[in-house]
Amino acid sequence: MEISTQYRIKICQSPQWKQHNCCRIGISVGNLAFEEDKLQTLLSWAHGRFSQCLLYIADTLQRHNYVWKFGMSEEEAYQQALESGRQWLSRNKNTLEQYFSSQNISYWDRWRTSESFQSLHKQVTAICQHNSLIESALDTDIANFLSRRSINSLSQELAYQKCRDFLIEEVVVHTLMAREARAAKLYPAKQLEILKVFRERLIENAPVGLENEDYINFKFLRAKINKSY
Repeated sequence: MEISTQYRIKICQSPQWKQHNCCRIGISVGNLAFEEDKLQTLLSWAHGRFSQCLLYIADTLQRHNYVWKFGMSEEEAYQQALESGRQWLSRNKNTLEQYFSSQNISYWDRWRTSESFQSLHKQVTAICQHNSLIESALDTDIANFLSRRSINSLSQELAYQKCRDFLIEEVVVHTLMAREARAAKLYPAKQLEILKVFRERLIENAPVGLENEDYINFKFLRAKINKSY
């Protein structure tokens, strides 16, 4: 049974979600789409349509942004990212307990510190350095991200590099996730170009994994009275 909230979910041109029994929900810490009523709406919708729902908190991934945004050291950024993840979990504890046990919630470091991470990261980094299609995708994603933020000229180079690090790490961890379980990946935004390149295997030497995961773009709409989707 779905819980009534002020929002409803609209899938954006992604009919393949119906082919999956499992969905994967990634929490981007700091994104208001994963707070309060919107989070409740998403979790209720997902659990009403998939037999298995996997949730992970992308907490330490945010350390890349903290370095250039706030001038933190790598260690300071890492600790702040962990703390931000803990705060998110505390804020949304009551909502999460309706759908997940603590054993069913994963954290970014589960994959980032795994045995497979370093070798795959090295492989993906090398691919990104020698492929014009990937370079173009990275440039597009970074430009789109930074265009929505105010950056002084002194930090532009650092911001670009840390955004690139962020995206490469995202490719690696999502690949490891997808190798574990085939799933529909739910996220309230268009797919990143760099993930599209790897997920759709638009390059010959892409590592296997992401093709097991279909990207499902959705958005929140205001709910209609006595009607849910």
